[in-house]
Order: sequence, then C-alpha cells, then structure tokens
Amino acid sequence: MPKIVAIVEGQTEEHFIRKTYPSALILRPFTNGRDVDLALIARKIAAPLARIGMGFDDFIILIDRERRTMSAAELEERLRSELEKLEPMRQFSIGVPDIHIENWILADETEMRRRYGETFTYEGDGTPAKGALRALSGISHSPLEKAELLKACSADEIANKSPSFECFRTRVRCDWVWLKGKAA
Repeated sequence: MPKIVAIVEGQTEEHFIRKTYPSALILRPFTNGRDVDLALIARKIAAPLARIGMGFDDFIILIDRERRTMSAAELEERLRSELEKLEPMRQFSIGVPDIHIENWILADETEMRRRYGETFTYEGDGTPAKGALRALSGISHSPLEKAELLKACSADEIANKSPSFECFRTRVRCDWVWLKGKAA
C-alpha cells in the first residue's frame, strides 16, 4: 500500500481516513473557519512536513470550504499556491468539500435513501448539509458516526452529485481502494 500523509482539519475527516486508509500518517495541524487566512493554514500544514521528509506517495489535504465567499475550486487553487511557496518539492491532493464533509455524505443519495427510508434528493454542493443530515436521520451524529457514514457511501455515487468531490477524486495519486469505488 502506498505511503500517504493525510492532513485534515477535523475529527470526522481523521476518523474517515483511519477507517479507509489505515496506514496513513494523519496530521491535524490547523483549525479552519470562514475567516481563517489560507496563508496561515499553509504555514500550519508546512511546519510538520519539514520533519517527516519526502518518502511518501501522496499528501492529501481535506479542508472544508465553510462559508467562505470563494468557491471550493478557488479555495483549492489559493491553498495550493500558498503551499507551493512553502513546499515547492511536494505535490498535494487537496479536497475541499463544499461546504462541509457532510455534503459529500449526502451526495450519495442511494445510501441516504437506503439508511433512512426517505425520498431524498441532495440539494447540491454549496448548500448547508450539517442540518440537512440531522433532519434526514433524526439524530446528531458524532464525528466517528459521520466517518462511518462516509465510509459506507460510494465514491462513484458521491462523484456523480458533488463537483467538489469529483475534483478531489481526480487529483488523488495514490491507490486508495475506497476512493476508486466501482470504477476501479
């Protein structure tokens, strides 16, 4: 299995990586929010990378768009630009769920319908998904439960409904079985 570093912002993302890519080195060096400067996030990402060396096949970053005014694609581009200034020898696979990781969960309409027995239609990237997931399921999921939900989802189904996920999926360079889905 290729060696990857997964750089994530939250507990859900950390649990998800542990469940779907157990050998990954996981780092949580930054906090996120609608007002957190991307240059600061890039510096927080680069700091621990200087200590771990170059012996990895991919550096995966998962960072929510939150409620920033820029698009997920623009956030990815700007973060990549900041990282290239600090870490020019590394290539990063950056995933930016639009707005939150819950959007990627809800994008698998088939899994959501199977679990919750509802007629459910994903409203699309850029729509608030935390409350929508809570309303659909009737419960407030813990980060671990959300990670399990995402793991149960099909990467193919998510990619069909979520442009932010499809963009991330096309950029990942490692052999990640969950991410390949049925298309593998």
